[in-house]
Order: sequence, then structure tokens, then C-alpha cells
Amino acid sequence: MKYIALLRGVMPTGKNKVMMADLNEVVSKAGYDNVTTYIQSGNIIFDSDKSEEEISSDIHETIKNDLGPELPVIVKTVDQLQMIADHNPYKEEKYRNSVFYIATSMSQIDTEKQGEIQALSKEGEYITFTEEAIYYYLSNGMNNAKINNNFLEKKLGITLTTRNQNTIEKIIGRVKTN
Repeated sequence: MKYIALLRGVMPTGKNKVMMADLNEVVSKAGYDNVTTYIQSGNIIFDSDKSEEEISSDIHETIKNDLGPELPVIVKTVDQLQMIADHNPYKEEKYRNSVFYIATSMSQIDTEKQGEIQALSKEGEYITFTEEAIYYYLSNGMNNAKINNNFLEKKLGITLTTRNQNTIEKIIGRVKTN
């Protein structure tokens, strides 16, 4: 089955620096097939017969042991990622594609905390929770927002990784062309 692993916290420099060529190599050596990476933010496309949970744990340990950084790994099938992109309530042109984000997790989200988070958002910040993702629109961008990946992780007590709609669509497009 075709999967996409979305790494949390990959940086082009600093303590979580991971070169995509190195990532491609270690994931391939770990036994995954047809491995390719997409942009420097840590998106890995590959084939495997393992479960999402097994893959997440295995790739996490592989990166930690072979490259150093301890990065959370969230794994989705292509169909799951396509559903996340299709169900984004903020993908209309009026929301300007560059300022909304999709956070994905492998954990269930506590429904009691959803209302609390929505109440804390500032004007121009909108957040929608679904079973597959958390969608948020930030009219003033991520740097000026109260709602962001770190805030959501802390409030929900889970690990998230965030991509914008454009990136998710490009990852899916990359899968379909390979």
C-alpha cells in the first residue's frame, strides 16, 4: 500500500536538520519500497505492507538511530490524505490558500477540549475539527496567531504535524505521477 509519512519538526538547519537525500536513504534501507521525499519539510512517500502505527514507530526509530533527530512521524494512506484535502472547509479562494493549515495526528482528539480551543481563538482565526484532521484558517498568518501547531499540541495533549492545502495537494500529485 502507498503511504505518506509526515514528519513533525524537520528544519533545514539546527538540531532537527535532516537532509531529504539522507532521509530517503535510511527509509529505503529500513525496508520500505519506492521511497521518495517531497520538499525539505519532511514528507516521505513509500510502499509498505505494515500498519500505520508500525510504520510510524519504525521510521521514528530509524531516523533517531541513523540521523539523530527524534521526530514524531504521522503516517497516512494516500486515500486518507486525499480525504483530508477534499474536506478542508477553508480551501475556497476567499480564504487565500497560503494562510490556512491542516493538522493531522494519529491520536483521537478529545471533544471536550475542542470547544475550549474554539473559544480561545482571536478574531480572524477559525478552526474546524473533524475525525481526520484539524483545519484552521489564520487571516493574519501563523506567526501572529494564537492557534498554531504548538498551541494545539499542548491543549490537546497529542502530537500534530501541520501542512497547508497547497503542500498536501502537491504531495498527492507527486504520488499520482509516480
